[in-house]
Amino acid sequence: MSFFLNQGFTEKELNRGTTNINDSRAFLYGSNNQNLEFRHIANSDFAVRTIDIERLQKALTNSLDLISKGILISSKNTWKPIQYSFSGLNKLKTRMIEEATKNAGEVAEKFVWDSNSKVSKIKSANQWVFSITDLDPNTSYIKIARAVSTIEYQLQD
Repeated sequence: MSFFLNQGFTEKELNRGTTNINDSRAFLYGSNNQNLEFRHIANSDFAVRTIDIERLQKALTNSLDLISKGILISSKNTWKPIQYSFSGLNKLKTRMIEEATKNAGEVAEKFVWDSNSKVSKIKSANQWVFSITDLDPNTSYIKIARAVSTIEYQLQD
């Protein structure tokens, strides 16, 4: 916790979880544990919740310095140790719907051009899904926000 505070994070950005202390010599299985350098091993859960992704990435790079102090930062989820979430969808929704409607209109215009028709009024419109996905597995801090809409237009000959 001190490490992340020294990296410029606030107490509010750091969430403490539980701490478990294990006695490595008390394990029933694995007699090799009797000669470990450290008898007691402490595991503490905590999470960093911040909007400053650049500072977090720099801190994680600097966290390698903790190894010399016997402190390892790891994750329960080894497949995806860091989770980046996006909480700004409500700010984007209106713009995304506008863009989806504009794109649908352009597609309709192309369709009627090819069929020698004219676009009339919108017959129906449904906003189905907003999705947020990672750009790719290596840059999960970059998100792709997508809106899926269904818009039906009336056509005139």
